[in-house]
Amino acid sequence: MSYLLFMDESGHDHKNMSYEVRGGVSIATINVFNFLKDIQCSEEKIFGCKLSEFKTELKGSKLLEKERFKWAAQGPKMSDQDRQKGCRRFLTACLEKKTPTRQDFTAFGQASLEMADTILGLLVKYKAKVFACMVEKGIQKPKNFEFDDYLRKDHISLMESFSNFLEKQREDGLLIMDQCEKEYDKKFKRQLSNYFSKTISGQQRANWIVPEPLFIESDINYLIQVADVCIYIINTGYRLGRGMTAPARTEIQQKYERKIHRLQYSFFKTVNGKKTKVESIKLHKNPYQTRKKR
Repeated sequence: MSYLLFMDESGHDHKNMSYEVRGGVSIATINVFNFLKDIQCSEEKIFGCKLSEFKTELKGSKLLEKERFKWAAQGPKMSDQDRQKGCRRFLTACLEKKTPTRQDFTAFGQASLEMADTILGLLVKYKAKVFACMVEKGIQKPKNFEFDDYLRKDHISLMESFSNFLEKQREDGLLIMDQCEKEYDKKFKRQLSNYFSKTISGQQRANWIVPEPLFIESDINYLIQVADVCIYIINTGYRLGRGMTAPARTEIQQKYERKIHRLQYSFFKTVNGKKTKVESIKLHKNPYQTRKKR
């Protein structure tokens, strides 16, 4: 049995988000098929259809947009049948560039929040783990930075957490990443390759992590979409880690922060003779910290 880490990112355009986050969800290969069946069944039960039929997908920025919370609170909780009909009318109206009715807005808002709840519940059911590294918005790469072809400190920490998890499970793991711009993906792949082949810690962790990531488009992979939802929640509403002081969206923080916290992985490592707890969702103040040349 192996573990797959489905990865996405949030806030890398440095515009509206408080943090730059990269990470995802890890799930055992033996659980992938049943997880996917449950996700697809839940999607059809909640929305009354597959979102892909209406040219959309399960993204955090869509399911948990501010307006979704307002729409959901417009009326009492709907029955499954009424919510499904309302969602189909809402999606059809959007495709036809028409304005949905108030009832249909309410249905789609309630469905969106219920889907986010269901995703986190299924991650718990299938014993998935969430891994993420965070950097404050506005961090600038130093001039004449010498290690641009190697992983930054925050990404190294992400590999450390996943590798430690795999070692404890005595299983190997594979990185499956959301496909972005080709040049951006090539650069990150090169950084990973150099880390795993040319650094001591990377060579050790390559015993557990397959050093060749796979890239796949999110709109055809539910687990990349699930990773997107988790990373979005972390960026907008997770503030339980050390130094996470950026303003959070209260409605997301209250509803989902503790649920994400329970999905993270933690372990202890010895630093300067002292045991230190390391959590798999971690903020890094300076990802460009000076280090010795390889």
